[in-house]
Amino acid sequence: MFGAIVLSLLVGATIPADVSDWKTGEVTGEVVEGRKDFPCYSLSRDNYTCSACIQLHDSCAWCGAPLFDAKKQYARCDNRARLLEHGCPESHIEDPQTVLEVERDEPLSDKGQVENEDDAVQLKPQEMFVEIRPKSRVRFNVTYRQAVDYPVDLYYLMDLSYSMKDDKQKLSELGDLLAVRMRNITKNFRLGFGSFIDKKLMPFIDPRIEKQKSPCAEPCAEPYGFKHQMTLTTNTEKFKAEVDKAEISGNLDAPEGGFDAVVQALACNSKIGWRERARKMIVFSTDAGFHFAGDGRLAGVVEPNDGECHLDRDGYYTETLKQDYPSIALLHQMIKDRKANIIFAVTKGNHDLYTQLSDSLPDVSSSVGILETDSRNIVDLIEGEYLKISEKIIMVDNANASDGLKITYRSMCLDGTTLRDTNVCEGIRVGDEVQFEVTLEATHCVEKRDFVLRIGPSGLDETLIVNVKVLCDCDCEQEDRIVENAEECHGGDMVCGVCRCKGGNVGRYCECNRPGMSTAALNEKCKRTVLGRACECPISQDSCMSANGKICNGKGECICGRCRCFDGPDGNRYSGAKCEICPTCPTKCIEYKPCVMCQQWGTGPYDEERCAECPFKVIPVEELPGLLFSAKFSSTPRNKFLENSASAIISTVLVMIAKFVPNMENVIVDNASVRQGGQAEHVNVQLARTPVCRRMVRYVTAKESAFVDVAVASMVLTGTVTRVPNARSAQTQHLKTCPTKCIEYKPCVMCQQWGTGPYDEERCAECPFKVIPVEELPADDCTFYYLYYYDEATDNATVWVREHKDCPPPVPVLAIVLGVIAGIVILGLILLLVWKLLTVLHDRAEYAKFNNERLMAKWDTNENPIYKQATTTFRNPVYAGNKNKGL
Repeated sequence: MFGAIVLSLLVGATIPADVSDWKTGEVTGEVVEGRKDFPCYSLSRDNYTCSACIQLHDSCAWCGAPLFDAKKQYARCDNRARLLEHGCPESHIEDPQTVLEVERDEPLSDKGQVENEDDAVQLKPQEMFVEIRPKSRVRFNVTYRQAVDYPVDLYYLMDLSYSMKDDKQKLSELGDLLAVRMRNITKNFRLGFGSFIDKKLMPFIDPRIEKQKSPCAEPCAEPYGFKHQMTLTTNTEKFKAEVDKAEISGNLDAPEGGFDAVVQALACNSKIGWRERARKMIVFSTDAGFHFAGDGRLAGVVEPNDGECHLDRDGYYTETLKQDYPSIALLHQMIKDRKANIIFAVTKGNHDLYTQLSDSLPDVSSSVGILETDSRNIVDLIEGEYLKISEKIIMVDNANASDGLKITYRSMCLDGTTLRDTNVCEGIRVGDEVQFEVTLEATHCVEKRDFVLRIGPSGLDETLIVNVKVLCDCDCEQEDRIVENAEECHGGDMVCGVCRCKGGNVGRYCECNRPGMSTAALNEKCKRTVLGRACECPISQDSCMSANGKICNGKGECICGRCRCFDGPDGNRYSGAKCEICPTCPTKCIEYKPCVMCQQWGTGPYDEERCAECPFKVIPVEELPGLLFSAKFSSTPRNKFLENSASAIISTVLVMIAKFVPNMENVIVDNASVRQGGQAEHVNVQLARTPVCRRMVRYVTAKESAFVDVAVASMVLTGTVTRVPNARSAQTQHLKTCPTKCIEYKPCVMCQQWGTGPYDEERCAECPFKVIPVEELPADDCTFYYLYYYDEATDNATVWVREHKDCPPPVPVLAIVLGVIAGIVILGLILLLVWKLLTVLHDRAEYAKFNNERLMAKWDTNENPIYKQATTTFRNPVYAGNKNKGL
């Protein structure tokens, strides 16, 4: 009698195929060329040098011993521990270490506590030396404490256009009060004064001669760009006198030329009188906007502002008619470089404009205060804004990413609880101490090796000087360490254990005389993963990498691309291509199998009581790197054979594959034993891909045959049968019955169970079997399971159907609508960003063009040939003057 068991999944989820490249494990180094766990193995064979090795990762070391890699078993570039393990002498290992040395660390102090009375110390340490490897970091702490009576130099820059007349008068009256209030904050206080109007050019002023001399409605001074009125001093009476003596002037347009004044006040250090160790404060007082770079072209001034000092003996800015206004970028750079602080004291109508300007000055201590109409609140404004600036510390530095250096900051500021990523602390009063954790990282190497970094608070001339040396080279690469004309290198030089060929020789040991060919070119003839004259040895250990991300599963070492396994705890050696088979694993698999089956699927030989005694608990996971099944079918009558076989196949194969192994391509059901009528057949069944149809494996014995067709979407069971001694004339036959009985019976199942499908009632009544409902499943796009027993002798079939179908969830209309809306919004944002990028690129190109034109411009002063004087004099030729007066 012939019997058949068919289990079919008609609508199922597709199972991804490949899990061969899965990797797990903790990332211990920086990712280099896609390799996470073993960055040192990514060294390019085209640049197989010591310096290239140590630049890969801070854990990489180089073995410079001659002939260390002669057998090509080990790589020269590896971590120190593995190089020592592989026999590299300690003296030949190049592994530069990051070093930090503090060279100057004076204690924090206030004024008068050190030898020079004016030199308070607010920042420590003051100088250090760092040797750092590429791809490594060094951390150190910087402490800041606001000193008592720290020197303050305040330079008052005032707009003296006619609209500021009453403000000048009020400032003159309040000069003494300003000095008194500031000395309440610090006794070491000095005051200076300067004024600005605008460029004396049309259209900034009225071009009429009389208006140039007196542009105001009442007599006033000629306009000028900037004038330094008074050097910084402690004499407040002189400040009052100079402010009172300063003359009001005027201009034509609304914006003023204050940026010229700020740049000159910062550039002319000696003339203004700035002290080196003092907080430099500039108060910029105006009731109007400002001109900046480009505005000068309106008056034919195209030469860019050079940021240099141009003051004459009388304090006037001499280049006001020749150089354009400064740009905001230049203003920002000069404030930052001079470590100055700036307060914008402006009227209410200009507050927003100057707030935007202040926000455009990152890492600079600046603030904006609202000035009353007549400046009567100027003292309170300066005091309040000064306290606001002094109570906020911004740590800045001159590290440049293009130099391969990066600095980051962390601090707890004053709360003392949470260390967060910030370079700003606020609310600092006199005597408060804050600490910053500074991280210096060398990201990559550049041609330059030595750098001087300056780290310190913005607006203060106190810095930590860090002398940095980036360790991009090995000591063995120095000229005095190179072995010239080494015997091992056939006349070439030996550098760090590696031959450097010359004279037209190439090869690992310069043994080949191939003019015009390089060693790298010879290696190119091998595959990308191997080296050697015979391409016999991998340069990397990829071939030894197991699915869990470890070399040889951590149970062996990789030698020339192959795993050499270690001994296990019991003395027996691990085995397998990647040492994945432990000596005791085969017996454990059999021992643990019943517990796995009963806990996960409620099948197998164990009942609930016995299952509860299992020594472990199964933990289901969604993805597994690989899986080996061992299913055994016991000798039972046919009815139990169907039940047990179906249960074993469903539980062991379908559930685990479909649910827990979504990326499995090959799943092996090994040593499956099928017993029927006393005859046994041992089969090895492999789940494999077949893109077109399902195959059927036929197990033929002397008494009966069994058909097994287990399908999961496009996955099927195929296999071979090994004859046992007591089996008669057993053979294996692959039946090309595509698509098998599953497809043939599907319409009958659908019409009998749910009245759906292509068959009408008449056709459905002709079906050769009756469906036995077991579970209910919905139709149309739903997944349903059914099991049938097919008797070839009688051509009858019995079908079991699960009562419930697994239907896809309802269409998420809301999610789709929201997704479409989100997609449109995101697309719109992307288009806006693209547009913005294009406009920025266009603006940069135009700005570069503008700079080139400005630099190349050379103007000659000529009179317009079509210009005519405004007045014309005519003389009557017959006019006789006074000759006829007596007539």
